[in-house]
Amino acid sequence: MKRIFCLAIVVGVLFSVPAFADPGVVLEAKGAVKISQGGGIIAAKSGTQFNDGATISVPSGGAATLMFSNGAIKKITSGQSFTAVKGPSTAGNSGIIRGISMAYGDATTKTRGPVVHGMVKGAGKMEPSQQPHARSAGNTPIPPQETAALNNDLRQVDSMGLDSDGRALLTAQVYYKYRQYKSMVDELLPVYKTQNPPSDMVKKLLALGYEKMGRLEDAGKFR
Repeated sequence: MKRIFCLAIVVGVLFSVPAFADPGVVLEAKGAVKISQGGGIIAAKSGTQFNDGATISVPSGGAATLMFSNGAIKKITSGQSFTAVKGPSTAGNSGIIRGISMAYGDATTKTRGPVVHGMVKGAGKMEPSQQPHARSAGNTPIPPQETAALNNDLRQVDSMGLDSDGRALLTAQVYYKYRQYKSMVDELLPVYKTQNPPSDMVKKLLALGYEKMGRLEDAGKFR
């Protein structure tokens, strides 16, 4: 059973501190990439989570791109293997996007925090200021400087050369960072429909996106 540890939230850090046993998630797997963990071996695909101590093995001609719980990105090339270790040492060797770990952390935390702009499930009626922005259909209006930052992060994702599933998984987390929950869900739904079966992380992120829009019935479909 997956272990989840609750740590205090530290305000003002650049990257969230890992608060769970899972060091990260596979963004992209080319070839028969395998993950050895918990006494078993599983096939890796976009959205497969790997635990502390897991070994990711890439076959000849294959490749894998991993994202750790601190938001770091690491690429593993043909014929290599890598053992994940929880903690700062898991920092990858390329492409950290500031704050990208927020969606991963929220999606993998057992106890939910605020659902829609400060509302916690079961906490009662939302104040008008907490209501979802109907005009944005689930995307929170953001000022020009944040729009510029969002576009810059999206360009960074594009520059990584990920396949379509990996790009969608990372792009969705960028949208979450900027409270663009409808765009987040729109990125992930095609991945969910084409993966058979869909990975746990894709389902968790979809549930999170729908929760943030206040669409709890839709969120429940991915639990």
